[in-house]
Amino acid sequence: MHKLDQAEGEFKIWWAATIQAYNMYNLPTMMRWKIAQNFNRINKRVDWKPVISPHPLHNPDFLNVKIFPKESKQWIDQYFEQQKNEAKEEIFAYNFLDDDEKKTNYKYFCKILDQYVKYMNADDYSHRLEKFWHYTNSLDDLRNESLKDVCPTTWKLLLGDQYST
Repeated sequence: MHKLDQAEGEFKIWWAATIQAYNMYNLPTMMRWKIAQNFNRINKRVDWKPVISPHPLHNPDFLNVKIFPKESKQWIDQYFEQQKNEAKEEIFAYNFLDDDEKKTNYKYFCKILDQYVKYMNADDYSHRLEKFWHYTNSLDDLRNESLKDVCPTTWKLLLGDQYST
């Protein structure tokens, strides 16, 4: 991303992340990282989606963020609230942003998290968890890795074991 941001030519880049069960937990971290990079071209317009341009994954439905068990959805909601508080301090401390940019970045950071919590809670796809685990275990076997090792918090949240995160 840094190479693209510094490449020659007249162009702008919009980071259009697809948000799904595998990366929902990392959404705040991804956005905080993006803001901290102070990119010149990537979602730079302050008046329109200055952080990222996220899109929810709809299909396959067993990878949709609506698949989390109810207790995990509640945990994610609380976690996102905590992240909004931490991000506020971080964003407003940046010297490379002016006051309007700080306010706008924080506003969109919160808006994106709020939208995904609302979207996640709009339906319950947890009946598709068996299909999720079958698919995930197949990928793990193919790649010789484990979701449990690569993304332990996501693994726990999808098991409904959020209290041990």
